[in-house]
Amino acid sequence: MTPTKPHRDGKGSVRPEDRYWKVSRRLWADEWWTGLGVPPCTPHTVWLALLTSLPGPVPGLAPVGIGHLLDLCGWEPGEVSRALTVIEDAGKVKRSRHPALIWLPNAVRHNQPTKPNQATGWGQAIRAMPECELRKEAADHIENAINSDDLRRAFRCALDTGQRAP
Repeated sequence: MTPTKPHRDGKGSVRPEDRYWKVSRRLWADEWWTGLGVPPCTPHTVWLALLTSLPGPVPGLAPVGIGHLLDLCGWEPGEVSRALTVIEDAGKVKRSRHPALIWLPNAVRHNQPTKPNQATGWGQAIRAMPECELRKEAADHIENAINSDDLRRAFRCALDTGQRAP
């Protein structure tokens, strides 16, 4: 059996749609995975956990704190704080400690909404998250990062009113 090769564009580069694989959020609850033991707490594994485990419909934005990672992976608070500091210093994550909110600013670039209902759901979900400066910053950034005018309008309407765009 011959392995498949990634599709290439006319210039020999891998097409963007072939660069990424979907990873199930269930990874962290999988019996085989958890049976391997507690993974080491490093910036690498914390980053992987953030990319693949944040709950909710909005890519990269969730009303959770480090307790989410502690429960998920069995790490110690000091380990997680040190690893998160490295990731924060690199600009890959922003967080509010109280109220708890974690945001991965680049997530929406890689996970655009595909239909108005999805954009509406994102706006409604953010509207229900704890009010803080980080939520406002994230909402503004996500709105500006949405590529489609119609989807951006649906997102903003839901964020402002909790309703679908007319």
